[in-house]
Amino acid sequence: MSNSNLHYALSASRLSTFENALAYYPQFSNVAEFYMWNAQISAAFLVPLHFVEVVSRNAIAHTIEVKFGERWPWSAQFERSLPNAAPNHYQHRNELIRTRKKFRHTGQVIAELKFVFWQTMMTKRFYQTLWQNHIQQAFPNCNHHATAEQNRLRIYNDLERIRRLRNRIAHHEPIFNRDLNADYDAITDLIQARCPHTARWMQTHQQVTSLLSKIKRTQP
Repeated sequence: MSNSNLHYALSASRLSTFENALAYYPQFSNVAEFYMWNAQISAAFLVPLHFVEVVSRNAIAHTIEVKFGERWPWSAQFERSLPNAAPNHYQHRNELIRTRKKFRHTGQVIAELKFVFWQTMMTKRFYQTLWQNHIQQAFPNCNHHATAEQNRLRIYNDLERIRRLRNRIAHHEPIFNRDLNADYDAITDLIQARCPHTARWMQTHQQVTSLLSKIKRTQP
């Protein structure tokens, strides 16, 4: 694949990020190889991301159910607990209302709500309501030597890291300049905190680590 063809099809501005970084990645002989690796590692991350999103939202949803009942998406008390977002910011309450209008069952609402909704449920706002007494039940293998608040914060930060990675992949942006080993560890740790068996199953079938072993950035 020639650079001229890539520039025509993918745009020069998109490829410039890879061209500027290519000197620090000697394992790639040209921009085409570098770009393809980034596409392949992005695709490979979809499997761990699939598992961590479903596992974490189920853990959080179960905890909400313990507090607000099986029909929690229709609970006025739960609705009032959600933050009032400023204009042009994510509207948690509006999304819940909009989503529950389309479905009759809680499981359908859970699957439809955005990833950021579940991350919000791990903020300090919900510490006393949900996590002070229930984080060990939701994530049985989280750090037993840490406080509930420390575990909540760790999970929130991992979800933020995962959300940013997920969004870059969804928008087909470069991810080679992230700490991808740390991203993968955050995903694995969060699944492990909920269910070690599921974490091991994911690790057995994922292809992220083999692709990561092919890349090493040299120092400028």
